[in-house]
Amino acid sequence: MFWMGMALAAGSDVMKMRGAQEEAVQQAAYQRYNAKVMRVNAASAMAIAEYNAKLAEKESRHAQFLEQRKFNQDQGRRRLLFGSSGTDMGSGSSLEVLAGAAADHEMNLRAIDYTGRVKAGQARYAGRAQAAQFGYQASLSRSNANMIMKGLSWKLLGIHLADGAAAFGMGNGSSGAGTSTGTLSDGGLIRSKGGSYNGFGR
Repeated sequence: MFWMGMALAAGSDVMKMRGAQEEAVQQAAYQRYNAKVMRVNAASAMAIAEYNAKLAEKESRHAQFLEQRKFNQDQGRRRLLFGSSGTDMGSGSSLEVLAGAAADHEMNLRAIDYTGRVKAGQARYAGRAQAAQFGYQASLSRSNANMIMKGLSWKLLGIHLADGAAAFGMGNGSSGAGTSTGTLSDGGLIRSKGGSYNGFGR
């Protein structure tokens, strides 16, 4: 009975350990896959952010180009108007008009450039923040995978010890039962697995 108990416990031990191992491996594999996905997402976030930033800078340069072209056209019309009227463009009100237009134009260029830089900076910052979040999730998933595999070792050890203890208890119970039974034979001799006793004494 002891060896039967050991065999049953061993079979149960193997099945439990195999089930626990398969479950842990699947969970760890999922965590590793999730970590890989998060790393890809982080790289994508950075790439998209850089694209948006460069797009904002490109739009800013185009806006500055349009502003410069418009200023040149307007300033040319002013000069033509002043010239056709015989106004001296090097002094007086005509000079103030031309200088004022140039100053306004310079402020417009700076405002456009500043807006483009802000938009580009915001895009890159948002990308870094999102990538950092994905990176943290990837790190957490890798940590979870490692913890699952480490926990598996302890779980398997616990199953093994528990089943071993159960088998030991079954073996002791069977052995104890054998010593308490016997048959009465000739001369009142009680025979059992635990030994013999002559009921008449000496």
